[in-house]
Amino acid sequence: MSEPAGIELALRILQEGLLLCLLVAAPILVAMLATGVITSALGAFTQVQDHAVGFVPRLIVAVMALVILGPHLGAQVVRFASAVFTAVGQLH
Repeated sequence: MSEPAGIELALRILQEGLLLCLLVAAPILVAMLATGVITSALGAFTQVQDHAVGFVPRLIVAVMALVILGPHLGAQVVRFASAVFTAVGQLH
């Protein structure tokens, strides 16, 4: 194993891992953000000041997003982990 190849592999894995974290978290965060904006607008329009009015819909949307997107996001994480183990195994 040469040092430059090992360092290059580590940097590539780090870069792809950070990108994967962003891609996995983004759909859920966007769904929660949109729900928060909508519930805040409705709360301002109806003048309801209860914190549960904003929290419960975001929680429901987050759970629904995880149920709907979970298999796809999990498959991406498994694919990444498999690629990392394969790449590290080929170094030796």
